[in-house]
Amino acid sequence: MEKRMNYTLVFRQPRQKVDRALPFTNEEELNAFIEKHEHLLAWYNVENTKNFIYFEPNEGGRHKNDCVIRALTKYTGVEYGRIYKTLLRRYPNSTYKRYNNVIKEGKRIGLVPYYLRHDIDIRDIAENLKHTKALVLQRGHLVAIEKGNIYDNGTQALGLKNEVIMLKPQHANEWLEKVARI
Repeated sequence: MEKRMNYTLVFRQPRQKVDRALPFTNEEELNAFIEKHEHLLAWYNVENTKNFIYFEPNEGGRHKNDCVIRALTKYTGVEYGRIYKTLLRRYPNSTYKRYNNVIKEGKRIGLVPYYLRHDIDIRDIAENLKHTKALVLQRGHLVAIEKGNIYDNGTQALGLKNEVIMLKPQHANEWLEKVARI
């Protein structure tokens, strides 16, 4: 299932140290949530996220921590269940989620990792790679980017530090060469 999310509400609850984010498809839905829950929000900000697409390829419901499978499904076009079974065969005990194993799987399908400075926002990456597909590895989270859109099943990608972009070497561009190293 794919659904374009136009707004993201970034907020913090009282006595919490971490910001949270929720995506919304339209302004009415967003305003209704704020009106109903404003007393629970220490602060909030609304961000325009028209290039964020909610992506949940597993029709049976999501598995816990399945971002690697979702991102690879979007990038390769291979069915979710097939990728899931393949990765579990290669990496028992779900170790496919580990940083080095994600890089190894990217290389296995012909991708080159570009290591980023930490001040690059995921929206900048999507904007500057809008003519190609890529995988972006963040602190323990993998996201697919295609044609300038961010594909994820939550908005955690919007607040995380970006560490590595993986894409086919022929799709690297001038912007990427400035902000990354191989």
